[in-house]
Amino acid sequence: MRMVQNTKSFKTLLIMFLLVIPILVVGCNGDKQKTDSGPIGASDTPPQSGEIIGTVSRADGSAIPGVSVEVTSINLIGKKMVVTGYNGTYRLQGLPTGSYKAVYTQEGFQTVTKTGITVDSGLTYKLDVIMRQ
Repeated sequence: MRMVQNTKSFKTLLIMFLLVIPILVVGCNGDKQKTDSGPIGASDTPPQSGEIIGTVSRADGSAIPGVSVEVTSINLIGKKMVVTGYNGTYRLQGLPTGSYKAVYTQEGFQTVTKTGITVDSGLTYKLDVIMRQ
């Protein structure tokens, strides 16, 4: 009789052990994965960004609508492009911090390239450009 009671106690203890230990292990691993995942410097928050705004005009100050403004950076996947509005203004938002190159093109005008544009987190970089025919 005592042997049967010990066997039942052992089985109950074994079942509890098998159920509790995996829960503790999964909990610990889940926390570790969350804090240690991704490349060095990666986090769960989106990258900090800034923006570039400006106006594209002729030498006489008149606006040039329809100018393609394209920026590239090693911090940007691919490139980002906008077209100036009817008043020659443009805005490139959500740019990761870093150094950029901007290229301004419009048929009938000489292409303008600006380099060394520094975008900082939460700041706006104003870059007005004059294009010549």
